[in-house]
Amino acid sequence: MIDEVPIDKRFQFIAEEVRFMSPKTNKMNYIRLYLNRTRTNYRNILSDVLQQTKTYCEEFPLITMYQEIYNQLLDINELIVIHEKKLSDDEIYDRYTLGVIAAKNFDLEHEIYAQKLSDIFGGSFDYHEMPEA
Repeated sequence: MIDEVPIDKRFQFIAEEVRFMSPKTNKMNYIRLYLNRTRTNYRNILSDVLQQTKTYCEEFPLITMYQEIYNQLLDINELIVIHEKKLSDDEIYDRYTLGVIAAKNFDLEHEIYAQKLSDIFGGSFDYHEMPEA
């Protein structure tokens, strides 16, 4: 039966489910990366969102988008943070879709999880230029 539904409609259904299941937490608990643009803050945000995403993968195993997000976050941690590899803008756009996923599937204005994903994606462009603290 699901094969009868066009793929774009299936994704729309999944996206609606993700919006419904995505936790909305107190906005005061999160300071956006642009307000404290340091490597330390970037790593803290990355660590936090990795843990959140791992939890979502376990809680919602049928929503494969969370596994895709988790894999991208692990890759960012490995390449950009641990090995300090400087990727070109084109390489980042080709390799990571976190910004698009956050914008299309979550409420960037109100959902901290979406803001963290967006900040990690945006910060990947200039992590190497950020001060340590």
